[in-house]
Amino acid sequence: MTGFDRSVAFWLRAYPRRWRAVRAAEVTAVLADLAGPDAQRLDARAAAGLVRGGWATRWREHPPLHTYLAYRFFNVAIPARYRDWARDDLAGPLYGVRLALARSAFMLPMLALMWPVPAAFQGLLLGLLLGFLALATGVPPYQRRRLARRHLSPGAGEVITPGDLIDGLVPRYRRAAAPILAATTVLLTVGAAGWTVSALLRGARTGAFEAVVVAALVGLALVPLVVGRLRRILPQAPTQPHRVVYGLTVGRWVSVASWSAVIGVQAGLEITGRTGFSLAGAGGSICWLGAPGVLAAWVVVRRIPSSGIALTDVADAVLRRRVPTVDAPEPGLVPADPSLVGRPVLHVDVLPALKPRFGGHAGSSSGGAR
Repeated sequence: MTGFDRSVAFWLRAYPRRWRAVRAAEVTAVLADLAGPDAQRLDARAAAGLVRGGWATRWREHPPLHTYLAYRFFNVAIPARYRDWARDDLAGPLYGVRLALARSAFMLPMLALMWPVPAAFQGLLLGLLLGFLALATGVPPYQRRRLARRHLSPGAGEVITPGDLIDGLVPRYRRAAAPILAATTVLLTVGAAGWTVSALLRGARTGAFEAVVVAALVGLALVPLVVGRLRRILPQAPTQPHRVVYGLTVGRWVSVASWSAVIGVQAGLEITGRTGFSLAGAGGSICWLGAPGVLAAWVVVRRIPSSGIALTDVADAVLRRRVPTVDAPEPGLVPADPSLVGRPVLHVDVLPALKPRFGGHAGSSSGGAR
């Protein structure tokens, strides 16, 4: 792309994603002809026109307020006429942020009602709110797929049109083991360190420190068992042709950092004696039971050449002592076969196969939908 093409592409972001996919090349060519061969960037007047037209297009195609609120807050299926808008919304990189802001509308009034609390708890409440928002900003692929099937698939009685997505069979999404184990190790290590110090300084009379010591010994004793099973079973794992392994989003890592800060603040309040309750015994014991084994599992998984190891494979090996099975395709959305265009959906099965049936057609589409 030339400098002028990049400039036009930047200002065209004001238009919806689906609009740009169809018309961006044509608009860029027209603007290039009007600007001349020596133009390096789009002039201010044309850029302002693109922004004005883009936001006007977004406003016209945006669902009305009551439909939007039902969709965003209560996950009510979007009407068919706004399905293209919902497709852009679900596929957008800022979908998690929009979802987090919507969810925060429920928590902010609760926080306002609970705000007249001692200063020692205000930081903890704010940390919980930030951790919740950070958790919401990372929408995993399987959740996006479930939302897409709810909002984008045509219902009974609708006519299939070009570009529609229908139910079919798609690869199964699995969480990668290494990043999940790394994030869990961080949380457990922070909790073990903070609550152990709290138990040592404040929990001697209640037996909290003794409980933490026993839990630490048990957790360390389980490390050889975890390592042995992983080294013996994971190399036997079969290839997974119908699996997509994904890691943690940026929002999830922000959530890990936020919850680590919350745990650290709570442990610090216990150490300074500013809380009326203590989590040192229970929290420290849980963290010490899990931290050594999780850390050992992360080290073993990191040393295995395969990059397709999912968290479920580690769980099968450690907890069930069995070789992971081959994942089968799962229901999902696929582009409608051209032969289905113009045919009505008679009804949608609620069976595990989830294959819509279309009037007057006995064949099957490329994605497994009938």
